[in-house]
Amino acid sequence: MDKPTSASPYVDHDADIEPLYNAAPQTPSDRRGIYIASKVKHADRWRFMRDKVGEPIVSTWIDEAGEGETSDHHDLWRRCITEASNCELLIIYREPEEVLKGAWVELGCALTNNVPVFAVGLDEYTIAKYRGIRHFKTMKEAMTESRAFLRASSLSRPHQRGGE
Repeated sequence: MDKPTSASPYVDHDADIEPLYNAAPQTPSDRRGIYIASKVKHADRWRFMRDKVGEPIVSTWIDEAGEGETSDHHDLWRRCITEASNCELLIIYREPEEVLKGAWVELGCALTNNVPVFAVGLDEYTIAKYRGIRHFKTMKEAMTESRAFLRASSLSRPHQRGGE
C-alpha cells in the first residue's frame, strides 16, 4: 500500500481551495456590480433585470438556478462566496414567509468584506439592526438607490489611463 503524499486527509480538496488562500482581496475601487442574494425562485427576475434592463448584476448563480442545472455544487458555492465578497453592492431580497438559506451565507461574506448591503424584507431579523445594512420596503426602491450608489461610487474611483 502506498503512503499518502500529503499530511492532510483532504488532499483532493487542498488543491481546490489553495487559490482562495492566495487570492488578493478586492479593494473597494476594484469591485464591480451588484450581487443579488435571494431564493432561487427569483432568478428569472434577476436575469431579466441584467439582460433586458441592463442592471450590472454579477450573480452567476442566476444562470443555473433551475432544477438540475448545477453540475458542480462546489464550484457554484465557490463562485457565490467570491462574488458576494467582491461585488460593489449586495442586495439581499426576501418576500414574506420565505425562508432564506444560502442568502445568509452570501450576506455574511459581504459584511465580512465591508461590501455595502441593501436589504428588502429582513425587518423581522436581528441582523436588521446591524448598521451596515440599509433597508428598503421594495426591490424597486433598492434598485433605484443602487443606481445612485453605483454612479457615486464610479465618480469616486481613480480614472484609469490608456484604456486599462
